[in-house]
Amino acid sequence: MAGEEVLFIYHPRRPQGQVLAEQGARWCAERAQPASTLALGQPIPGSPRLVVSLGGDGTLLRVAAALYPRELPILPVNVGGLGFLTACEAAGLTDALEAYLSGQLWVDSRSRVTASLQGKPLGTALNEVTVRPTTGFRAARLEVRVQGEKILSLVGDGFVVATPTGSTAYALAAGGPIVDSAVEGLVLAPIAPHALGTRALVVCPTEVDVVAHSPLGVYLDGEEAGRIEPGQSVTIHEAPHKTVLVRPRAGGLADRLRRLGWPT
Repeated sequence: MAGEEVLFIYHPRRPQGQVLAEQGARWCAERAQPASTLALGQPIPGSPRLVVSLGGDGTLLRVAAALYPRELPILPVNVGGLGFLTACEAAGLTDALEAYLSGQLWVDSRSRVTASLQGKPLGTALNEVTVRPTTGFRAARLEVRVQGEKILSLVGDGFVVATPTGSTAYALAAGGPIVDSAVEGLVLAPIAPHALGTRALVVCPTEVDVVAHSPLGVYLDGEEAGRIEPGQSVTIHEAPHKTVLVRPRAGGLADRLRRLGWPT
């Protein structure tokens, strides 16, 4: 059960984010709506009514990870960073807050993936799990299994297992397809494979094992979460809880395509 407070979380290295958080908290106070501010990286207490992420996509990814497994609504506001996943710009914050308090925001539940190393949980990701070398230009050597069935042996730069949300992030840069966020599935995308016939796949949300044949790192939304040695594997599957994003207007596939420069 969510509480009554609106919590503004800002990136500590973005002064404009802290200023905007304080402005948002004052706006709420003038309307008798409890609110507080918090720097990214500090523990998020309780279950706020609404969490406002002030920064770019990286800030949102870290806020969402810190909230998990709490399925609390997040309003992502772009403050001078890469804002592909954000709902509005800084100038639109008060309009978005007004829409939320009046029950007019759109709610969008996004699936996450969870990763475990040799049975030990590593965490979850909103965009993707990436397996790749940790240093230098050494090639990644690995194999991929889906529900225990080997589907790929890879020599290349690494491998990405992405959610539909993450299909427009690292997986897209690796040659993967754009997937509507409403689709239930996982994108499996090799990174710079040495074999020209190797292509990205979309599979049902199932268990994916990446087995290392060379030392590799495991990254959750860009953050290193563990390392695997030859013979070890990381297991990836859909997480049991979702990330709930809210926005002041409808924003479906067409909106995502426009942000990518798609000629709609």
